[in-house]
Amino acid sequence: MPTDTPIPQPGDELCADRGLYKHHGFYIGNNAVVQLGGRVKDKPRASVHHVSYAEFAKDDRVQVVEQDHLDRAGAVRRALWLLDNPPPMSYHLFGYNCEHVARWCATGKIQSRQARDALTVNSLIGGGLFVFVEQPHGWLVGLVQLIFGLLLAWLSRGSTRRFEQHIRDNWSG
Repeated sequence: MPTDTPIPQPGDELCADRGLYKHHGFYIGNNAVVQLGGRVKDKPRASVHHVSYAEFAKDDRVQVVEQDHLDRAGAVRRALWLLDNPPPMSYHLFGYNCEHVARWCATGKIQSRQARDALTVNSLIGGGLFVFVEQPHGWLVGLVQLIFGLLLAWLSRGSTRRFEQHIRDNWSG
């Protein structure tokens, strides 16, 4: 572990900086991290499983994600339950990714700041930037970009809803 990396405690959401993206996991203790992961080139087969802290970190910089009002024991229970009851669904960049899984384990809330921020940036670029492009149809390009972003957000919501439904139907904690 690099010296600037904090030693995680059971119940911590972790974030490894992979350069182009951030990978999230959840520390359950005993050097084990629960993650939604798999080979980068084979994301549809990503699964909820546990790996060692070293496998999770891959020599990248790892940070503990700060959470308000963290119930560590409850968070670890959610992560262990998810290991035994993985959702029957495929990875989705915006609707069901590693951050959705790690955040639910840590807080009980299904959310991904990375996905939200990417969709927001897409909408802002589409809705704002192209309007000012000095092209005869810059506004049209901006409108198409905005509609594309909104459609992508709407389509990705289905994956998030399936994850939520899996938890509602099966989690008793």
